[in-house]
Amino acid sequence: MPTTSDNPMLRLLYGNVTEEEYYDPIWFGKLKEVIDNYSPDIIYFDSWLDQIPEEYLYKFTRYYIEESRKQGKEVAIYRKQGDLPLNVSMENLEKSWKQEMEPRLWTTEETISTDSWCYTEDMELRKAKDLIDILIDVVSKNGVFMLNVSPRADGVIPVEQQEILLSIGDWLKVNGEAIYGIRPWYVYGEGPTSQPEGDFENHKAFLKIRYNYQDIRYTTKGKDIYAITMGVPQENEVVVFRGFAKDKIPRDVVVQNVTVLGSNQQISWDYGDEGLRVTTPILAGYHAVVFKIECE
Repeated sequence: MPTTSDNPMLRLLYGNVTEEEYYDPIWFGKLKEVIDNYSPDIIYFDSWLDQIPEEYLYKFTRYYIEESRKQGKEVAIYRKQGDLPLNVSMENLEKSWKQEMEPRLWTTEETISTDSWCYTEDMELRKAKDLIDILIDVVSKNGVFMLNVSPRADGVIPVEQQEILLSIGDWLKVNGEAIYGIRPWYVYGEGPTSQPEGDFENHKAFLKIRYNYQDIRYTTKGKDIYAITMGVPQENEVVVFRGFAKDKIPRDVVVQNVTVLGSNQQISWDYGDEGLRVTTPILAGYHAVVFKIECE
């Protein structure tokens, strides 16, 4: 639509420009300004890169990567909808996550509320346990979890949201060893809870997922393997980690010891053909339980 003024600056403000005036000086120009002045570690595109001609996508990607190499740093381009090749970008999902482990690192984003990305008076908040479970599931499948919070207009994060973040932080203080700096194991996990396929179009179905202690996820670091129950088993319950089944595991594993992060209780365990069998101790106050399995 035409502007109501002949002022050329207003024409730019309202986007009444030709393709030649937009793609290089405006679209690429803004990105170049950010790269040159702020050297970002991540550039995130929410959508609609498919509307940018390939030559400008290539120009931006090449410029960003080359400038980062000059500084000796690694950077990431987040994108959705298959807008860029995965050899130069990271797949980013919205309010959904993968069904299986991915060979390439990927990301997903969630909100601290059930729906809104910003603060609203009537927003319904998620439970800390559900967000912790999503984090566990995502990292076990070679993913990165981004959590959106919703401060008020004055920049203050409401107390109710702070309490959720603090609860997640308390869990990570005890169990972060199984989350930070880890790698996915040969299998992400096992358990009865299923999840839908797809991305944001199925976000309401993803919102209904509730994991329990029979849902188990694995991560690994060095020679240690972490088996995480996404819920709290009863005392003296026998939990079988079937990822250790001898007809499935790709290499022989010699288990030396099993402990629960954050607990000094002795763990009774044995290793048989069906997997690693663990008898659970008293586990009060946990959202999800991390069993550290030390191997040779």
